[in-house]
Formats: sequence, C-alpha cells, structure tokens
Amino acid sequence: MADAEEHAPNEWLLKHISRGQVLQVELLRLSDRVPAPFLEASDVLFDFAYLKASEEYDARVESSAELGDAWDELRDAHAALVARFYQARLTRLTRSQRAARSSAHARPLHARASGAGHP
Repeated sequence: MADAEEHAPNEWLLKHISRGQVLQVELLRLSDRVPAPFLEASDVLFDFAYLKASEEYDARVESSAELGDAWDELRDAHAALVARFYQARLTRLTRSQRAARSSAHARPLHARASGAGHP
C-alpha cells in the first residue's frame, strides 16, 4: 500500500504531461489546416499576447477603420465556421470528461486513491 502511495504523485504528473502533449499535437495538426482567410487577416487575429493586453489590441482595431472593416468582414464571413469548430471541440471534451468521471466513480474509493483496479 505504501508503494502505491509513493507512486501516486508520479502517476498524476505523467497523466498531466501526456494530456499536455496531446494538446500540443492537436494544435500542430490544426495549424496546418488554417483556412486562407484567417492567415490573410493577421492584422486583426492575435496570439496569446492578446490575453495580457486585450484593451490595447481592441483599441488598435477600433481606432482604425481599415482594421475594423477587416474584422467585420472576417467575422461575418466565418463566424459560423468558428462557432461550429468550438462547438465540436467542446462536445468532444465534454464527452471525454464525462467518460473519465464515470470510470473514476465506478471504482471503489480506496482503489481511486491508490490507483488499484485501474484498467
């Protein structure tokens, strides 16, 4: 039992590292399939830096008629595609989370803590 308790943090870490690797692979796969209009609109599509300085980016787009028009055109032309992608991704995540949760609850509590009885 003590041996299983010692390995639990390692198993947790390994599980989360593998999930991170899956996300990286998915992002790389999707990066090869970016539609051309999204590549051409690089002036109004930002990377993760947007999360730290969203007000600055929003002000830049709002202060320029050209950028505002580009954003409106991109949104109007591709909003359905973006919504469909996110909905499919959320559905897939929700389904896998439900499956993981139900398999975790199917095992006895002592088995969940020690990892015993895991398929």
